[in-house]
Amino acid sequence: MRVTAVLFTTLVGIVACGSPPPAAEPSRAEPTATPEALTASTEPEPELSDEAAALIAETEGTAPPTASGSASAPPPAADKGKGLDIVYRVKPDELRIEVLSATFVPTVKAVRVRGGWGVDITVEATSTSDVALLASDDGPLALAATVLRPSEEHSGDRRGASKDLVVTQTKTQTFHRIWPGAESKPLQAGQELLLQVGLWGIGKTPETRKPALRFFEVKLVVGGKGAAAIVQPPK
Repeated sequence: MRVTAVLFTTLVGIVACGSPPPAAEPSRAEPTATPEALTASTEPEPELSDEAAALIAETEGTAPPTASGSASAPPPAADKGKGLDIVYRVKPDELRIEVLSATFVPTVKAVRVRGGWGVDITVEATSTSDVALLASDDGPLALAATVLRPSEEHSGDRRGASKDLVVTQTKTQTFHRIWPGAESKPLQAGQELLLQVGLWGIGKTPETRKPALRFFEVKLVVGGKGAAAIVQPPK
């Protein structure tokens, strides 16, 4: 995957129980995982970041909220090399991901799960022409999780039976995932989740599909009085 344009000065898709978390700058990175198993093979954050601590403080009401800004810059010309050209457009309240002729808009919210906290992920997809997706048992979205409790725990989806999906130009399609699944424990106070969300495969046709294993990232941080979830471009 080749990320050809990333527009950002602020985090987007902030949904929290409590005050909104402060903004921070995302950066870019390229995937290193294999298409058959989306595991947390990239380098995880070794400890709770300053951003995570600030999110927890926001949730607990111990830090003043930070006003969101806006991002505006023209994307550079697409690289003509092999791979996927992906453009991220960030606004104070929205992340739009453009690849091929399709646009994906992810949103996240912190939710209560089995006595703890998890994250609810929804992605709306539209396209100006048909785009082929590869889906597994849980749909086209693949998850790889790094959990800080504070020791690190890693888990990732493995692709089950393959299914073909098409994003058409006639209607919006919605894809949905919730973390944690039955095999993972929800977050408790003081814990943090970094979730890499990918696509099992995308292309103009089923024969040309390529994986986008770090399509976007989700952070979930739990404080003493609630939780905050944010969505951002991959780092």
